[in-house]
Amino acid sequence: MAITLADLLDEKRVILGLRSRKVPNALREIIDLLAQNGKIDNPEAFFEKVLAREQAPRRDTIRPQRSTRPFDFRNRRSRTVSE
Repeated sequence: MAITLADLLDEKRVILGLRSRKVPNALREIIDLLAQNGKIDNPEAFFEKVLAREQAPRRDTIRPQRSTRPFDFRNRRSRTVSE
């Protein structure tokens, strides 16, 4: 049996048009909606934790490794549109 996205989402917990443009205000809008629907017991504490997580430096980001050798363009064969 196939599951659609509509099966997983509840329209009471989705905001299509956030009014806020700044992260703290947008988070507060989303958290207020979750609190209204009984999904969060303590919205202020939840907000503080989410905001702290969003402002913390990301350490789990994968950074590309730099090559120690310069790229040699002479060994590259140029391609034409017809290939």
